[in-house]
Amino acid sequence: MEHDLTIPTLSALYLDALATEGKSPRTISAYHESLSIYIATAKAEGLPLQADQLVPADVYRYIAAIRRRGVCDATQHRRHREMKSFFSWLKRMELVRENPFQKVPLIRLEQKIVQPFSPEQLAVMLAAYDETTRLGQGTGRSSSSSSTPG
Repeated sequence: MEHDLTIPTLSALYLDALATEGKSPRTISAYHESLSIYIATAKAEGLPLQADQLVPADVYRYIAAIRRRGVCDATQHRRHREMKSFFSWLKRMELVRENPFQKVPLIRLEQKIVQPFSPEQLAVMLAAYDETTRLGQGTGRSSSSSSTPG
């Protein structure tokens, strides 16, 4: 039996698989968006819509088209990563032999370093601590409560 190996058909199957595997609606929506963008870009740029015909050079052309739209590096990274996941699934399902997205490195993202609280910020937070509230008491019991049975 021949399979329809077009990306539009396979993407619908993939989204169903994600739902079956328990992925969140938000995750499924993100993948749907990335797959739809690939399909639209493929049509506009003359890229293959047959999953088994895509090669790494096509991935570079796709990523270049995404970049020309002026998206930030994080969006480019996401589009690439989500298509790479899609092709990894296709390979696991034995619908393609290779994952062309696997062969193209993801764009490097700047690491975001979360700064720790300053001593002044800690002082403000500690000054706001209120033992008269349930949250301030920790367990919700007053200090006069006894933990031994009476």
